[in-house]
Parts: sequence; structure tokens; C-alpha cells
Amino acid sequence: MNKSLFLFALLILLASNGICQNITADTTQATIFYKKAFILSNNLKRDSSVLVFQKTSKIYLNLSKKYKAIEKYCIGNYLDCQNQLAYDISTFGKSDTALLILENAANIAKQNFGESSIYLADNYLSTGDIWKDKRNINKSLENYLKAEEFYNKLNKGKILKTANLLYNIGMDYYYIADFKKSLKYFFKSLEIRKELLGEKNIDVAA
Repeated sequence: MNKSLFLFALLILLASNGICQNITADTTQATIFYKKAFILSNNLKRDSSVLVFQKTSKIYLNLSKKYKAIEKYCIGNYLDCQNQLAYDISTFGKSDTALLILENAANIAKQNFGESSIYLADNYLSTGDIWKDKRNINKSLENYLKAEEFYNKLNKGKILKTANLLYNIGMDYYYIADFKKSLKYFFKSLEIRKELLGEKNIDVAA
């Protein structure tokens, strides 16, 4: 069940028990900021996205404390914001700050969702991206391989995010001249893309 459906079902349950109160209004406002932040980031308007991610993170953290019934939902969205916030901040040359944000987010993910969650997997992926930008391929590869392990455990092995991850792992192995493993990961990435997009898709053909 995706997050929107989960929240909708939860709000119906809460309303039927007479405790919905202001949750709908508060979460609607948070969702608007959440979507705006990701749109800004995807459009590379990083000055603005950083500010909105910071604001949205604070909103979700406050909501997680205010409404126990949706605590985990809010913390999950908080972690999503922190992951992207860290990457956006790193594009301004503040990679050390970004890594601290991700370290804190990883601890919160472990405390709330255990040692094997999608939030921790995404955290390792974001951490790998930042280490790659810092040209530390060993650290990048270490985090990418952890992300791959977690995605496989969570049965997220065949999504485009995983295909991109496998390609990045292949590039890291290429950079350290382990060409056999590099080819292995390139082919794994390609097979997922073929399955999801079809062989005639421009990304697959390329």
C-alpha cells in the first residue's frame, strides 16, 4: 500500500472513532510542502528546495510528536525529506554537512523502523551518491552494496531505482578496475530496465 492510501485508510479509521480532529488539515498542509520540495529539487531549483525540505522536515517531525496515531507515517516522510535535503545540500559543496544529516537520519530510521527498512536502504543509496561526488569510490561502493542488500531483502529488486543503483555499482567497480564485476552489474541493471521499460525504450537502447 502506498503512503497516500495508507494515510487515507488511517484517517477514515480515526474519523470513525471520533479522533480525527485536525489531522486531516495538518497532514494536507505537510503534503503540499512535501510535493513542492520534490518538484523544486527535480527541477534543479536547489536554493528553494533546500529551504522547503527543511521546513517540511520540521513539520513532519512536529506532527509525529503531536499525533501518535500517525507517528510512523510522519517519521517516514521526514526521513524521505532528509535524504533528498542531504543530496541537495551536497550540490553546494557542503558534502560533510550532508553526510551528518544522513547519519542522523539513519539513526532515526533504525530507532523507528529497525535495522532493515526501506528508509535505511534509501539512506545508504543517498550516502553512496554523496561519497561518489566526493570521489571516494570505496565509501561509495560500500554504501551502494548495503543499499542493494536491503532492497533485495525488502523485495525491491526490480524497480527503476534499483536499476540505477546497480548501474552506479557497476561504474564504481569500473573505476577500481574490477571489470568482471562491473559488467555483471551493468547487465543486471540492463535486465531490469528491459523488464520494466521494454527493449525499445530509449533508455534501454542507449
